[in-house]
Amino acid sequence: MRVFVLFLFCTLLACSNKKSSPEVQALYDQVMEVHDDVMPETSTIHKLKKNLRKNYSGDSLAMVLIANLDAADESMMSWMSEFGEYKKIKSDEDHVRLDYLNNELIRISDVRDEMLSAIAEARKFIESHDAD
Repeated sequence: MRVFVLFLFCTLLACSNKKSSPEVQALYDQVMEVHDDVMPETSTIHKLKKNLRKNYSGDSLAMVLIANLDAADESMMSWMSEFGEYKKIKSDEDHVRLDYLNNELIRISDVRDEMLSAIAEARKFIESHDAD
């Protein structure tokens, strides 16, 4: 349900985007593409956390991996919440929007990297313990 609500939020945000120059729109689309590519991985994060809690609750490394997954998930939720500020930009000057979107592209790329890294580490841990 949480993922659906966040997806709906991002869709509405995309639809409410003010008319912009093609350059601004292209950068906005690039930011949203990174978001849309990695957002489905929040369900992967939740599944991995459940697996780690259920099967490895006594393992200290598993607890660190759960914390990393939680942090990655929280990074995505925070980014989405903060990105809502984009629609509040009053300036019609493209350079203001471009500056904001360039910063957000860096931020969402960092979130993506954090999520994918946390997922890879958790999977590696589970796979190595399942082989035993």
